[in-house]
Amino acid sequence: MNLKLLSAENNGKKQAISQALHCAENEIVMVTDADCELPEHWIESMVGYFIEKDLKMLLGPVLLSPANTLFEKLQVLEHLSLIASTAGSAAIGMPVMCNGANMMYSRDAALAVAKYRSDMLIASGDDMFLMEQFLKHYGSKSVGFLLDNQAIVKTATMPTLKAFFRQRTRWTSKTKAYTNWKIIATALIVLMFNLSIVFFFAAGFFMKVFWVFYVLYVILKTLIDFPILKRIALFMKQRKLLWWVFPLEFIYPFYVVFTAFAGLFRSKKWK
Repeated sequence: MNLKLLSAENNGKKQAISQALHCAENEIVMVTDADCELPEHWIESMVGYFIEKDLKMLLGPVLLSPANTLFEKLQVLEHLSLIASTAGSAAIGMPVMCNGANMMYSRDAALAVAKYRSDMLIASGDDMFLMEQFLKHYGSKSVGFLLDNQAIVKTATMPTLKAFFRQRTRWTSKTKAYTNWKIIATALIVLMFNLSIVFFFAAGFFMKVFWVFYVLYVILKTLIDFPILKRIALFMKQRKLLWWVFPLEFIYPFYVVFTAFAGLFRSKKWK
C-alpha cells in the first residue's frame, strides 16, 4: 500500500482535497472527515456499489452520535431527515444534497470538471459544489446513494448550541453560490414552507386564528416527514428517536429560518 501524508498548502478541507486530488494516482477517491468513525467494511461496500452501478459519484449514509441528551437526540433526528432527503432525491434521479463525510467519486471525472468550478474561494461546500458539476457534465444518473449498514459513517454531535448554529450557518452560507436550479428550487421550497410556519406563529400574537394555521401546518409537515423519517431511523437503528419527531417539528422551522438568513447575510470563515 502506497501511503502519502501531505501538508496542506492552504486553509480548509476543500483546498486540502484539491491538493490531494492532484497527487493521487488511483482511479477512485474516497472522502470523509477527520473526526469520523468508519465501519470495518466501508471501503469494500462503497467501492463494490460504485463499480456495479458505473457511477461518477457515490454518496453514503452519515449518522450523528451519541444521542444521550435531549439536545443530542434532536440533532441526530434532524440530521436523519437530511440523510433521508439525500437518499430519496438520489433514488428518484434528482440529487439535491450530499455530505462530504461519506462520499466517493472518480478522480478523472473530478479533475475534468475542476476547471469549471468557481467556488474554490468559498470556505465550505467541498461536497455540494463538486456534485453540482457532476450533475451538470455527467447527468443525474452519474450520482448515486448507497443504503447499506456497512457504509454508515459516524460523526460527532455538536457539544453546544453555539457550535451547532455555527456549523449549520456555515452550511447554509454556501447556498447563495449554487447554480443548479433543482438544488436552488428545493432549498427555496423548504425555506418558504418553514417561513410560513414561523409567520403564522408570530401573527398569532395579533390574531389568534393564525395559531390554528400554525398548528395545522406543523401537523401537515409531520404527516409528510414521519414516513420518511421512520424508514431512515429504522435503517440507522434509531427507532427510539421517532418519539421526538412531533416535538422537533415545532422547533425545526425557527431554526431553519434563523440559520438560512444568518448564512445568507453573514460571511463565514472556515472553522
